Amino acid sequence: MFARTGTRPHWTKRAKWTLETAESLLNITKSVFTDSVLNDVKYYVAITVAGYNYMWLHKRSQNKSLLGFRMVQSLQDEIASLLDAHNITYVRKPKKFLITVDKEMIEKNREVFTAIATASSSASSTCAFAARDRSPNSRSRSRA
Repeated sequence: MFARTGTRPHWTKRAKWTLETAESLLNITKSVFTDSVLNDVKYYVAITVAGYNYMWLHKRSQNKSLLGFRMVQSLQDEIASLLDAHNITYVRKPKKFLITVDKEMIEKNREVFTAIATASSSASSTCAFAARDRSPNSRSRSRA
């Protein structure tokens, strides 16, 4: 389930709620990201497929986490409409979305997160947006 287990005790102690939220999101998206694992590193926990981060969570206060995921430009309006229709507050960046989440919110909106995973997965099969970098914070990206 974890790509690297060395930091799992760190996450259990530091922000157990982020780890639980990531595990819940992994279970919900497992049907879309078939070979997905949790990649727990020092500052975030990511859902990783074939070594590439598709979704990642950063610890926040009050048992919340910041979920981030990349989305190709052509699907951003569709994802924004889906989030708006379910009253989910988000921040839209040029190539990604950020959402403050907790485990309960992920489970309550499982169909939304499955749809996001499906859009992200189908977009990555037609273009290499997910393969451009392995880290959500990377500044350098290869040009396709």
